[in-house]
Amino acid sequence: MQRTAKGIEGLRSAMSNNHARILLGFNEPDISSQASMSPDQAVRLWHQYIKPTARDLHLRLGSPVISNGQNGIPWLRDFMNKCGDCGIDFVACHWYGPNFEHFKAHINSVHQAFPNKKIWVNEFALEGSPSESAQLGFYRQASSYLNSLGFVERYAWFGAFRGHSGNNMISDHGALTSLGHTYN
Repeated sequence: MQRTAKGIEGLRSAMSNNHARILLGFNEPDISSQASMSPDQAVRLWHQYIKPTARDLHLRLGSPVISNGQNGIPWLRDFMNKCGDCGIDFVACHWYGPNFEHFKAHINSVHQAFPNKKIWVNEFALEGSPSESAQLGFYRQASSYLNSLGFVERYAWFGAFRGHSGNNMISDHGALTSLGHTYN
């Protein structure tokens, strides 16, 4: 992933050196604490660096990865309208929210906005600090739903690290949590 504009000049080399097969666009450019860029800036960098790198190295290309905040889908629509032929193979998104119904609504909204593209949900989890059992129940419901959708190509839970938070898949001691076993 080219996370932000920082270091984008070295993108081609990084992708080549790491034998990448897939390139994702900017991380949550619609949020000021993340990539924080306008669609115009993203389009300029996309055509200058990202699209040529993907084309020349024969990489699958994912869109900038939007958040589920109120600006996510509008930001990506604006980007796609201005980008023209961006070479995007799939739309990528994140989701953090309160419950399954909110999650389901977001996934359907992304699909409605970009009906001709497959979707990757690169990060998702309940927001806040719900218990592991609450996260596990949500994950089971959400993964079953995602698996039923022909337009969702891939998804990844957010939390493959050690810690006390209920969404972590690895315990403090390095063993898989119940959530980690279910995801695995």
